[in-house]
Amino acid sequence: MRTEELKNLFKEEPEFTTGYSRIYLYILFSGIIFLPLFGYIIKTSSPGAVENLWERYFLAGLGLVGFGIYKSPPNVSRYFSIYLRVMFYLASIWSLRVTAINNFSIDYVSGHLVVLSAVVLGYYEHLQRRIYMVVMVLLTAGWLIITPEPAMPAEVLVGNMVVLFVIFDLVLSKLRSMFLTLRFRNKLMKTLYQESTDALIVYSPKTKKIENCNAQALSLFGVKTCEELSGFNLLKYIPRELIVVSRESTIERGLVQSEARLPKARGEDFWASIAVRDIYSSEVNFILIRVSDITIRRQREEAVKASEEWLRKLIENSGDVITLLDSGARIIFNSAAFSRITGFGEGEFITSSFTRITAPEDARRVEEILGRVLEFEEVKDEEFRIVTASGEYIWIECSFINRLDDPVVKSIILNYRDTSERRKVTAMITESENRYRSLFDNSPVGILLYDKKLAVISANKKCCEIIRITPERLMGFSLAALKDSKVLSIIANTLNGIEAEYEGLYTTISTGVSLNVKLRTTPLREASGGIIAGIAIIDDISEQVRAAEELIKAKAHAEQISRLKSSFLANMSHELRTPMNGILGFAQILQEEAGTPDQKEMTESILKTGNRLMTTLNSILDLAMLESGEVIVDKKQIDLKEVVKRIADKYYNIAISQGLTLFVSSRSDKLIVLADEKLLFQVLSHLMYNAIKFTRSGGVEISMGEISAGKAAIYIQDSGIGIQQEHLELIFQDFRQVSEGYGRHFEGTGLGLSIVQRMLSLIDAQIEAESVVGQGTKFIIKLPLLSAG
Repeated sequence: MRTEELKNLFKEEPEFTTGYSRIYLYILFSGIIFLPLFGYIIKTSSPGAVENLWERYFLAGLGLVGFGIYKSPPNVSRYFSIYLRVMFYLASIWSLRVTAINNFSIDYVSGHLVVLSAVVLGYYEHLQRRIYMVVMVLLTAGWLIITPEPAMPAEVLVGNMVVLFVIFDLVLSKLRSMFLTLRFRNKLMKTLYQESTDALIVYSPKTKKIENCNAQALSLFGVKTCEELSGFNLLKYIPRELIVVSRESTIERGLVQSEARLPKARGEDFWASIAVRDIYSSEVNFILIRVSDITIRRQREEAVKASEEWLRKLIENSGDVITLLDSGARIIFNSAAFSRITGFGEGEFITSSFTRITAPEDARRVEEILGRVLEFEEVKDEEFRIVTASGEYIWIECSFINRLDDPVVKSIILNYRDTSERRKVTAMITESENRYRSLFDNSPVGILLYDKKLAVISANKKCCEIIRITPERLMGFSLAALKDSKVLSIIANTLNGIEAEYEGLYTTISTGVSLNVKLRTTPLREASGGIIAGIAIIDDISEQVRAAEELIKAKAHAEQISRLKSSFLANMSHELRTPMNGILGFAQILQEEAGTPDQKEMTESILKTGNRLMTTLNSILDLAMLESGEVIVDKKQIDLKEVVKRIADKYYNIAISQGLTLFVSSRSDKLIVLADEKLLFQVLSHLMYNAIKFTRSGGVEISMGEISAGKAAIYIQDSGIGIQQEHLELIFQDFRQVSEGYGRHFEGTGLGLSIVQRMLSLIDAQIEAESVVGQGTKFIIKLPLLSAG
């Protein structure tokens, strides 16, 4: 098939008959008539010619006819069958006679077989061809029998003829059957091509044109001819991956399909399903394109898809779970809400029985419900428990609808929601009501609820006790009967939206007893804001009034005691410090003038115990002054390095005398803080004294620096005995030490750190302690910083 023949696909094919066409009959008859004559002329005109030359020409002519087999129409052998059969028999018998006259030589036998082959191919009917072959075999065998000493043995010639005829018959029968099948297929394909409801287009990669198309293609694209469709440049709208143009390719692709929007000649477009198949042969290759209009299908699919998407979003975003069960109560679908309320995956229990996720205690009841549902009973708002991924059970409220008879749904629909929170809220409301009822009944104050007509609606026990009336008499009692006009006015005004309080004497109705009460009233409003009732809170404050009077007296007495304490402390400061200063002064003189070691030892003991007593006295007096609030604070800007230097100078010799080191360091050149210099010096003195007292080896280090914006810190670090963690809060309490009682290891009153903390609080400073037992203690003082340099 040539490329241009693609335009004439499925043309009418002739039948395969092996009959001769008219032109080859002319050749046959001409050969029969003229070739023997031509051979005779040559023989007579050429004395050297072979005696039987004309017969050979005759046989050669019949051989030419054997090569004239062709099945192009018109076949005339079937229309002149009797005449042709007579001619075939005459030619065949004459060929046998010539062969017999020449004693069945190999040359003549070959020519004779060629003639017979040509005649066999000229037969149309199978039966007549087989009769001819039987007749010629019998005639040849008979002639061989009457011929004396033939050049070719009879059994050889006859056997070859039989084999040749059998082969011819089998081949021709097979070819005829094959070509009839091909012709039927061709007609069938033509019918399918022309009558197809889809548009079929034949595209040639060689010409890059549409060479053929069926009527449906012309109708679909709105054109009249294939040339018009080819000029429409349709291929540019077809996806590239479908059309692979390659002249060198010899491998057929399988059917490839896609969907796209294609235009029509009138400017419209439509959705098309496009299927493409490459077809190759030795002479030509082309691409068959099938186009189906799927616009309506796409519109329906999009409508269905939109509907499905709407339903899917509705189901996915629904707070309720949608579960579908089959006729065996097995789960076949769970909506997304199933995962949200249970924690399981949507497909985790697919094909499992629904009772598998129900609580064991509720499984039998759920089975009974499903049995009713299978009988097409609609069940609503049943509550039971299902399991969650955490192993806990939650309460659900479920409705069951049987749609097994619906050809689309074919399932039991379960719609359920988590009601655990609702049940909890209901339980909480009930509990809250009970609790508030209990609180109402057992409240330590009286609560009275009355309506707009001043009739009592409810009152608790305490209210009845306060106003000295029984609950039975109080219910329905009208508050308008109250004798106290002021109390009655407050209660009545509450119904007008006025909240009020009253504190004073109240005389009870039943007993006439006067008591001090505190009354508070507030209106009770409905949702719209209107007042529907009033609430009165009544408290008997008679004891409180008496206690207040006692408190006033006690306060006056305490103030008098405080004045006496201040006077006592002032006297103690003079009476104790003055003698002690004298004792310590004379002890120092005696120490300087002592001549013997015993005298020096006694004077040192006097000084040591006197200083200890003076320290204790100073601590007690300082604490008393701090408690009485008589300490005058004078905060000002001070150089922190100067204060620390004075402390270091004061305790340097003391540290050296006990074999300790004393270091001073600073992270800044200058630290200006806001503090009372005298109080800060006293604080540092207390801390340095403690650091040296509790350090047996190593030393003490004082450092300072800026720790944050607006804060400076002083660090006092020693290498002493340390403090246990559980005692770090204890050390800042009055009269408390880590080691207490007569068996304590170190002397002291336990007031030093308490006084330090109180003094620092007066100058807006803080103190912290860090300690490790056996390694030492660090005290950190944080002060307000004004500037650093």
